[in-house]
Amino acid sequence: MSTSQTPRLNDPYWMLFWDLISILGTLPGSLLLALLAFGFGAKAGWIALLGVMIVTLLCNLYKMFTFKARPDNPEGTRPPLSFPLRRWTNLLIPKKAIEFFHYVDASSFPSIHSARAFFLAFYFSGLGQSIILAFFYLILATLVGKSRIVKRRHFASDVFAGSLLGLLISMLTSSL
Repeated sequence: MSTSQTPRLNDPYWMLFWDLISILGTLPGSLLLALLAFGFGAKAGWIALLGVMIVTLLCNLYKMFTFKARPDNPEGTRPPLSFPLRRWTNLLIPKKAIEFFHYVDASSFPSIHSARAFFLAFYFSGLGQSIILAFFYLILATLVGKSRIVKRRHFASDVFAGSLLGLLISMLTSSL
């Protein structure tokens, strides 16, 4: 197969694939996947939901106070915030809450999508299913991380840090 026949990762069909894979790491996607843990019992389900929320909170807290520009942000700028962070009551105003979301979301490190995907992969792997399913979960989580790099939303270091955070939170919540 010549180079001209090789599929390109930025081909529209490939980008659609990466968009769909990336959905698994979003908050709604992760919460829906976490609901599957209720199939293993109420305790497993609540722990999965708790873990997704902990991962999301920790990543956003870190991003709130630090900034690393995303690969698709060549200027390296962060959107302005029109109120001080200590005035958290402003988050009750929808316009201010959206502004705050854009402020936090502009930071690249760590990848929340990867952290959620790897948390769920490690958590489901630890629920005592087959090794084949555990391998499948980890491949899926790896594809979520790869999608974030291909879509130029994260650097490899962001995805790696997110995957480590997902592993750590999985270990902590599994001990519950």
